[in-house]
Amino acid sequence: MDKLLVQELRGELVECEYEGHICGVSYSGEIKYRFGDPRHVTYMRSAAKPIQAIPAFRHGIAERYPFNDKELIKDEPTRRAVERIGKLMNANAEMVSGTGLICSTLLRDDNIVAKGGAKGIYCFGLRKERLAFALKVMDGSEDKWPIIVASILEQIGYDRQRTIDSLYELCPRQFANGSGTIVGTNKAVFRLETVG
Repeated sequence: MDKLLVQELRGELVECEYEGHICGVSYSGEIKYRFGDPRHVTYMRSAAKPIQAIPAFRHGIAERYPFNDKELIKDEPTRRAVERIGKLMNANAEMVSGTGLICSTLLRDDNIVAKGGAKGIYCFGLRKERLAFALKVMDGSEDKWPIIVASILEQIGYDRQRTIDSLYELCPRQFANGSGTIVGTNKAVFRLETVG
């Protein structure tokens, strides 16, 4: 069953609700956090691109072709490939998703690797914490990803407040009409459950 992630209110009235699922796993793949169904099956869409690039790195694409780092976003092999892909994504965030979007915003934090996909799927990993999260907004929308990810980071005690603040700039908790009057709020209403 889908569970409520975010409510968008106009005044006191609920205008939109966004349901979905969240799963947070440790480096070893154990579920550590969940909301909704942590085993919900969905297509990874473009969120899988960093994973899809691993075989190319393991087979020496970087050595065989004269790509520069910006072109190469696409070896102790797998571990080094994953680290290299993540570093390339952080160094070239605008090549991952363009500017002013959640991926490029999160990738400015060198502790985070992140990539979204179509139809509401978003994934990110935290290097220092050795955690990874996947979320699915069931209606396929993407505009509430920043407030969902910000709330996840707050709930797990993430210590880089600037990253969290940057996400709230993308999806403000309050929004105004053309004359600047506050007319509504975006509110993350989910609470992660700690597992184990």
